[in-house]
Amino acid sequence: MSDLVDINRLQFQKIFEAHQQKGSLTYTDSLKICSSLKIFPDLLASQEIRKTFLTISNNESGVEILNFLQFESFMKILAKLAFKHCKKISDDYGLLITHIKEYSQKRYGAVLEIQMPKGRSISNSNVNQLKNTLSTPKNKVKASFFKPPSEKTLNRTLTSKKPPTKPAVPKVFNIINLISSDLNSLKSHIKTIKTSALTERKAGHTSTCSTSPSPNKANLLSRINKTFSDFQISYNKIDTSKIQIKKILQKILIKNHQTNNNSLLKRMAFRIWSLHIL
Repeated sequence: MSDLVDINRLQFQKIFEAHQQKGSLTYTDSLKICSSLKIFPDLLASQEIRKTFLTISNNESGVEILNFLQFESFMKILAKLAFKHCKKISDDYGLLITHIKEYSQKRYGAVLEIQMPKGRSISNSNVNQLKNTLSTPKNKVKASFFKPPSEKTLNRTLTSKKPPTKPAVPKVFNIINLISSDLNSLKSHIKTIKTSALTERKAGHTSTCSTSPSPNKANLLSRINKTFSDFQISYNKIDTSKIQIKKILQKILIKNHQTNNNSLLKRMAFRIWSLHIL
């Protein structure tokens, strides 16, 4: 694994620098890299990637970021998690490079090498086994839960199951004939009530919608006139001598009358005086 790390360090650094900010990667950027390289969701779920990121980025400052060396360790651990089910293949890092090689070149221009130095390389049989063993958690769930049953299995299941027994319900024949006479009498009674309600009137009822003169109209007018006359008589009987406002108005009118009289007397006296003097 160390040989593959040394050979592909510059290529992984291209991938790292495409998302780094001030020499560090956040979890969001790391997940973007995994998505671009099809590690997520083809090989691992986001929960596994998140757990690995937190394990490596744990530091004293508490800031969740990765530098480049930590990013290399991050990729190594992801390779082990992705291919832990491949017991016959020990070079999981080489398998990871084989899986992401095409995507890394298209997305980042990083040409990853899988040839091992000193004549060591990943054989074609290992590569074919890699293609056969790669499966996402989604595909595993689909294969286990959503696999449709075969036609034989379905028919066997349907024939083996007995239809549920229904509770016996006693049958009553000619029930309509038994109650038809009562229903007919009830309908005729309802029809009679409706007809009488439309044609008959109560005694003394006067229609408010009819345009014909009402026989009680003269009586109604006389009652209204009597009510107004009674109100007028009762109003005239009210004692207004105790009303304070009336007393005040009477005083004002008396004073005004006295003032007018005094003024008239003064004018007359002045007129008489002027006649004698002149």
